[in-house]
Amino acid sequence: MATRRAPHRAAKGLVVILSVAGLLAVFGFFGWAFYTTRGVAWTGGSKAIAVALVAGAVAVGALTGLLMWLAFYSSRKGYDEPPTFDDSDQ
Repeated sequence: MATRRAPHRAAKGLVVILSVAGLLAVFGFFGWAFYTTRGVAWTGGSKAIAVALVAGAVAVGALTGLLMWLAFYSSRKGYDEPPTFDDSDQ
């Protein structure tokens, strides 16, 4: 008797394939964009743009770290557990 794959395994495989295809498309676009703009010089406001990019990256990193810390803190303290009720009063 042949074993059938569970539907959730097939769905997971499809998600992996679509994720890899999406990442390849994004990386392909980035490669194309960098290749086509390689002759463009950074002039004028390039320093302000660089400062804004670095500040944005640092802010996103800090926010990500803070939210991950909060997630682990709440899990460690038991705030993520479902409530328990004492039924001895009834």
